[in-house]
Amino acid sequence: MSGYSVDIDLLRAASADLDERLGRVGDLVREIDSLGVPTRSFGGIGQSVASTYSGLHQRKVAALESIIARLRDAGWMTSAVADMYQVRDNATADALARFGQELA
Repeated sequence: MSGYSVDIDLLRAASADLDERLGRVGDLVREIDSLGVPTRSFGGIGQSVASTYSGLHQRKVAALESIIARLRDAGWMTSAVADMYQVRDNATADALARFGQELA
């Protein structure tokens, strides 16, 4: 079956990149919290959101890999699926990076 291309490593790299960005946002929130700025409740919420989103993102990648494998087995061309995922993931990562910069 030719005509399709799915780069699972690309999906994993996107996941790792997003996890790294989420970690940086969490670090910024903790730093603000440690300075005694009255953001303790926000810091807890921010860390909880980042942690929850990271876990959801990892499950999303695993589910997407499973879906792509099933599409591949069924003979579907799946490069468009992987490309669409990468674009959406990059947009999400960029939005989180901007959020982190606003916290700094």
